[in-house]
Amino acid sequence: MRVFIAALVLIFSLQSWTKADDIRDFEIEGISIGDSLLDHADEKLIIENSSNIYDIEGALVFVNYFENSSLYDGYQASYMKNDKNYKIVAIMGAKLFENNIEECDSLRKKIVSEVKELFKNEKTKTETTSHSGDPSGKSKITYTRFYINKESKYEDLQIGCTDWADDYKFSNGVTPTDKLTVTISTDEWFEFLNKAYN
Repeated sequence: MRVFIAALVLIFSLQSWTKADDIRDFEIEGISIGDSLLDHADEKLIIENSSNIYDIEGALVFVNYFENSSLYDGYQASYMKNDKNYKIVAIMGAKLFENNIEECDSLRKKIVSEVKELFKNEKTKTETTSHSGDPSGKSKITYTRFYINKESKYEDLQIGCTDWADDYKFSNGVTPTDKLTVTISTDEWFEFLNKAYN
């Protein structure tokens, strides 16, 4: 049975959940890695809303918004550029927090606590690091990473909060908004990034 991360905060008391054995058992509002994006969005919309935000050739990221989500404002799904099936190799659900990193961090801790209850014996790591997108080092990310699949080198579930520095702006002049993210990534995605950046 798939574990619905979006429901963790609101309906944790449901008794129908079972232990997931694979990162693909997790969903963000019904979307999971390994799915075809075509099952969740029209191909024209995918093409129009995909870009190479990582500045590396070979992969694209589709960005879309949820209209009726209880937790997320939107999501981004990564896929390989030449894949005609648009197979999702990484997905991130995001909730924005306008000048309220304290509320973001409170929700992050609540979700982490509830996931730990589901996976008591899984390896986790929590840390705060500088955001690589801000050269000043003042923007921070605090995240907890769950290593669900013991057979995997990289696959993981990550729950984090991004706290952008007050004076930081993107290259287009836009001031970013603090946000909660829940990210599911595959070995395929991590291996692609490692090759691209090395």
